[in-house]
Amino acid sequence: MRKLFLFALMALFSYGNELVGYYLTHQNDDGKRSIVEIFECHQKFYVYGIANTDGSVTIDSKNPDPKLKDRIMKGVVFVWDLKADKNEWDGGKIYNYANGKTYDASMWFNDKGELVVKASVWGFGKKMIWKKLTPEEVEQYLDKKPSLESVMQTIPTKE
Repeated sequence: MRKLFLFALMALFSYGNELVGYYLTHQNDDGKRSIVEIFECHQKFYVYGIANTDGSVTIDSKNPDPKLKDRIMKGVVFVWDLKADKNEWDGGKIYNYANGKTYDASMWFNDKGELVVKASVWGFGKKMIWKKLTPEEVEQYLDKKPSLESVMQTIPTKE
């Protein structure tokens, strides 16, 4: 019985600390929250948006590249090149569509099991809290999920 309890406890701990999965983001400056997916490819981690919880569409109107100012952010990688480093993922970049700027990115789980996402410049920045979703919580959004092939095409190749 003790072994079963320890196994269940370890499974619960690993679920909460496994980075790959679906998350509900923090409330942004417009009052919106999004459903995003974190995935791993070639030992790096990436994040893209699936849907806004209010059903709205986000346009990348502040992008400094004129060719991208009309793109819809659904399916666009906005966090890229994160690398695992002990209990943290760092060395990546995060793009903020609200101002068209790119920042250094890092992530880690706090003691409540929430994902802390930090966007920074020279170590100073903003921390946001994301909640990992259960399969039941994300189910209603999966029909909006873009193909991984189309998502991969949006990974930035430079800052």
